[in-house]
Amino acid sequence: GETPWLIGLIDQTMTDLLDPGARHIGNDRVIIGTIDQRIGYIQIFTMGGFVDTETPGTPEWAAAELAALDAMLDEALTAFADLDAVILDLSNNRGGYDAVTRDIASRFTDAAYDGYTVRTDWDGDALASYRIEPHDGPRFTGPTYVLTSDVTVSAGEITTMMLRQLPHVTQAGTTTRGAFSTPLAKPLPNG
Repeated sequence: GETPWLIGLIDQTMTDLLDPGARHIGNDRVIIGTIDQRIGYIQIFTMGGFVDTETPGTPEWAAAELAALDAMLDEALTAFADLDAVILDLSNNRGGYDAVTRDIASRFTDAAYDGYTVRTDWDGDALASYRIEPHDGPRFTGPTYVLTSDVTVSAGEITTMMLRQLPHVTQAGTTTRGAFSTPLAKPLPNG
């Protein structure tokens, strides 16, 4: 029963919420548009899957995913440059590729900051620390609202966690699922 609900959500967002010209892009993983020509709106359903590929997990796949994301965010944030605010809707985000989360966070800051750390042993040092540098392309540092729900999981939660650190970002909605999972994705030697 989820598919009809999701189709209804997308249709309602595109026809009842957003101004004409809104687009459902990125292999149907992203919606971009405006509300009353004053507020930019980006809904991201998954942190990846923006391109069709037969070799997920490879360096080429990762590069293609980030290139597709960058093209979408360049377009959206260029169009939103003079708007009053941006809504980043992660309320139906099912997670995905952590590099996508960092790329998104880099679009909403003008200053570098520590995004998050990863560790497996709470008594030891972090295994990895991710510093977010401002993106070279278009960014938005005005009022930003991140929408979340109990469906926001994994990489959607990491994005929320990083963005909440920024003074111009407000989280709205309900608590996220609490399902962080940052696996090490890599191809096995046998392909």
